[in-house]
Amino acid sequence: MKATIAILEPHPQIRPLLSELLVNLEYRVLFHADRFEQFILMIDPENPPQVCILDTNPKDMNGFDYSRWIKANFPRSSTVIYSNDLCETVFHKFKSSNVADFYVDKSRGLDYLRRAIELATRVVLPISRNFDGDT
Repeated sequence: MKATIAILEPHPQIRPLLSELLVNLEYRVLFHADRFEQFILMIDPENPPQVCILDTNPKDMNGFDYSRWIKANFPRSSTVIYSNDLCETVFHKFKSSNVADFYVDKSRGLDYLRRAIELATRVVLPISRNFDGDT
């Protein structure tokens, strides 16, 4: 079985689509939330997600603060910042903060997110050329 995942994404159109795409890739999406307050209430402390996918600009904090909280409270959970915020400041913050495990630009495609999830859970597969499973 592939990784268990929790998604924190502020955009109501993206949350269910991202969840469905990940389920189609055979990941187990435990939940998705739009606010961190909701997100922390949904985490099962006895069985936290293996990977938390976080946006950098949610409504009530920023993804780096979320990642820091997750790392402090659930050290076995990996965090992936999944954002379309490409500014140099955000990427520099990711590289220098050592808070998030991975940063994936949303415009790079689902395959890059899949690769980050696999690296986060130490199950590394080659990047495919397309999404139907062909390599």
